[in-house]
Amino acid sequence: MKHLEAGVPVTKHTKKRVYWAITLALAATCAFFYRTVTCHSRTSASLYFGSRPQVRTSGITHVGYYDRAHRQTKYLGIPYAQPPTEERRFRPPLPISVPHNLSHAVIQANSFGPSCPQSTPVPYPISEDCLTLNVWVPDVPAPVTRSLGEEIAKGLPVLVWIYGGAFINGSTQKYPADALVEAAIDLKKPVIVASMNYRLGIFGFPVGAEPSASGAHNLGLLDQRLALEWIHKNIALFGGDPEKITIFGESAGSVSVGAQMSYQRGNTGGIFRAAIMQSGTPSTMSTSILSSRTRQTTYDRIAQHLGCPVSGEAGWRESFSCVQSANTNDLQRAEWQVLEIPDKLKATDPAPIAFAPSIYPNDPFFFDGPDRIAEKHQFANVPLIIGGTLDEGTDFVPSLEDTDTLRSYFTTTQPGLTFGVETPAARKAFDTFVSMYPDDPAAGSPFGTGNETWGKGRGTKRGAAIFGDWLFEAPRRKFTREAVKAGSPVWSYQYAQPGYWAPEFGVGHFADVQMIFRWFDTHSDPEMIRLSDTILGFWFVDAFESGTCALRDFFDRLNFVYYLDPTPRGSRLPYWPQYGSEALSLQLKIHNYTLITDDFRAEPIEWLMKEKQLYV
Repeated sequence: MKHLEAGVPVTKHTKKRVYWAITLALAATCAFFYRTVTCHSRTSASLYFGSRPQVRTSGITHVGYYDRAHRQTKYLGIPYAQPPTEERRFRPPLPISVPHNLSHAVIQANSFGPSCPQSTPVPYPISEDCLTLNVWVPDVPAPVTRSLGEEIAKGLPVLVWIYGGAFINGSTQKYPADALVEAAIDLKKPVIVASMNYRLGIFGFPVGAEPSASGAHNLGLLDQRLALEWIHKNIALFGGDPEKITIFGESAGSVSVGAQMSYQRGNTGGIFRAAIMQSGTPSTMSTSILSSRTRQTTYDRIAQHLGCPVSGEAGWRESFSCVQSANTNDLQRAEWQVLEIPDKLKATDPAPIAFAPSIYPNDPFFFDGPDRIAEKHQFANVPLIIGGTLDEGTDFVPSLEDTDTLRSYFTTTQPGLTFGVETPAARKAFDTFVSMYPDDPAAGSPFGTGNETWGKGRGTKRGAAIFGDWLFEAPRRKFTREAVKAGSPVWSYQYAQPGYWAPEFGVGHFADVQMIFRWFDTHSDPEMIRLSDTILGFWFVDAFESGTCALRDFFDRLNFVYYLDPTPRGSRLPYWPQYGSEALSLQLKIHNYTLITDDFRAEPIEWLMKEKQLYV
C-alpha cells in the first residue's frame, strides 16, 4: 500500500513513497499557492500546494495530480484499509489509520496501487497489500456549473465502479475512468467516478470447512463495503455529494452490486442511493455455491500443494494456519495449479469456478441463498437499472460436438469448472432443462446467425444459449421482477450492438463495458462514439442528438445518476419506461432502439426461475 511512514515500506512489493507532513508549518508561507479545485469550487475541500492538488481526510493528506489533457484531477491508489497481509490475511478488512505516535501523513496518490493476487498473470504489479481506491474529479467549466445550479449545490453526483472477473481476476488498473469522466463533461452532466480493488480467489473468497470455521467469510465483499463507507464519508472533500452515490458493476461486479444491496438484509446505511447491474445478479453464483464437495476438494488440493495438512490429518486450525502463513507467490501458484482444467474444457473466459461468495448464517451479504434473498425482498429498495447483452453465454463454452459432450461439460465438477450438478436430483433437473433447447445451431447463441458454427462443434451454440440463460438471463429476469414487486423503480435494457469481437461471440458478455469506458478508437469510429454518448446520457445526462440512435438509451445512465430516472420530464432522449408489469426492456443498437417485452425463451427461463435444484 501507499505507506504511512516516510521511507519505511509496509511490504516489499510496494514501490510507492509516502512522506510525513513534518513540515506542515511551511504551508503558511506558501499559502498563496493554494487554490480551490476547479471541478466544483463551492463544495470541494481539495487544495493545491504549488501545482499539486491535495485532499485531507482523517489525518491523511492525499496528493493527486491534475490531468490537463483529460480535464480532470486524479487521486489514484488511496489506501482505504490496513494491509491484509501476514496475520491479517484471511481476516476482515480494518479501516486505514495513522499510527498513534504521529498526527498526520501524506500519501502521493498519483498512480494506481498494485492489483490483488489473482488466478492468471496480469501486466500489473501484484501484492496482497492491494486495498486501494481511486477518485476521478472532473474540471467543470463555469458555464456548466452555473447551468446546473442547485442540482450540484451540495456536490457532484458520484459513480462507484466494481469490476468483474469471476471473483478470481480483476483490477481497477484495467478500468481507468478518464474517458468516462471526460465524456460526462462533454455531455454537460459531470460526475465524479471512484473504483476500488478488492481481494480475489482464495485471498478474498476462501472455500471449505477450514476457512468457514475460522470466520474467513466473503472477505472481498467486506473489502468493497469498507471502500464504499470510505467514499461516502470522504467524497464531499473531493467535491462530491455523499447523498448522490450510484454503484455499478459488470459480471462479478454486478453480482457484487446485488450483494451490497443485500447488506444487512437491505439496511445498507444509506451509503448509496441507486444501483446499475450489468450482466449478473447474486443468483448467478448459485452454481458455485451448490458445489460444496468441489469447494472442499479445492481447499484440500491447495493445502496439499503447499505441504499443509488437510481434513482428517489435523484439526482445522492447524491446516488453516499453515495455509495462512504460506508465501504469497506459493499460495498464488497453488491456486493456479488447482484451477487448471483440461484443454477440451477451456473457453475464452473461466467460469464458473469454486471460488465465489458463500452462504454463512451470520454473513451480512449471503445470510441465505441468493434466490431466497431475492424472493424475500431482503435488499435495498433503491432505483435500479439492470440488463445484459444479447449473447451472454458465448464466451464461456468450448467447442461442443453433440448432446453427450454438452451434458458432460455442464456436469463437470472440478475446482476450475463447476456448475453445482453434484446430486441425482440436480442431474435430473439439468436433463429436463437441456431438453428445452433444440439441437439446432440456428436456435443457439449467438442468436440470429443461422446454421453458422465457425468451425466449432454442432452443440456449441446450443451450449452457449444454455449457459447464458442459466447463469445470466433467468437470474436477471427473476431479480428484476422481485425488485418491481418490492416497489423499486426499475429500468431494464438489452445491449444488442456487435462490437469488435470475432463474430462467433455475437454480442457477448462484457460487450457493453466497452461503451462505458470507451475501449474503441474515439478518433475513427464516430458511430460507436454516438452509441457510447447515448448510453452515458441515460446514465448521467441528456445527450440526444438527431441521428444518434438507440444507444442514447444506455447513456441515459447519466440522467439516472442525476435524477434517478434515465428519461426524466423534459428529456430529449427517447422515452425509456420502467420495467413494470409489462416487462418492458430497451434494446440498444446503433441507429436503432426498440422497446421489447422481456419474455424471450419463455419456456426454459420461466422453468429456471422456479427451479430449486439448480439455484439456492
